[in-house]
Order: sequence, then structure tokens, then C-alpha cells
Amino acid sequence: MADQPKAIKFHYIKSPLARDIHVNGVFGGINPVTGDLHLSVFAERPPIPTAITFELSSEGSLGPEVGDSREGRDGMVRIVQDTLYLDFATALSLHQWLKGHLGNFLKAHPEIVLEDEL
Repeated sequence: MADQPKAIKFHYIKSPLARDIHVNGVFGGINPVTGDLHLSVFAERPPIPTAITFELSSEGSLGPEVGDSREGRDGMVRIVQDTLYLDFATALSLHQWLKGHLGNFLKAHPEIVLEDEL
């Protein structure tokens, strides 16, 4: 029987679909069929108008925006960027990774005080 390797190298290759995203929050839960944890990460922003009316000058050039002409949504928009599906082992690994990095972040920022421990 061949000797077991003592180490293994992993190469990180970015998918053509990979992108950097800003995350303001997460929505999700446990999939009742598979038992996987699903996390939909989202970014928040004010809504962009769906239409705006502008005055036209006598020459046909664009003038100022007409007072209350904006159409669109009110409130805020949450744009779901991606959804992650994690089995228990991966979710636990992510938890430990976050706990370690948040601990380092708190050490670097002593002005941040938490009511509960991580």
C-alpha cells in the first residue's frame, strides 16, 4: 500500500461568474427537504425611479424635472445578490471562520463593545 500524503495543495480558481458583491444582510433558513441551510444575501438601496418627466424648451432641449413627476416604488429595495446552500459541516466551518475573523476584528477595534460574547 502506498504511503498516505502528508499534505495537499488546493488551487483557488475564480469562476467566470464570480463577482464582488456588497452585502447588507441575509435572509434564509433550513430547507425542510434537504436539511441544508440556505442564505440569500442582499444589498439595500433606495429605489430608482421607473419614470421621471422633464420639461422641454421651445427649442426641444431637455429642461428641469417636473415637480412631483417621479414614478416608482417607495421605501427601500433589497436586491438578492446570490443564495448559498450549505450542509451542516460547511455551515459549522463558516461559523468558526466568522467567529475567528470577528474576534480579530474586535481586537483591532477596541471601541466596539458587544453585549454578548461571540
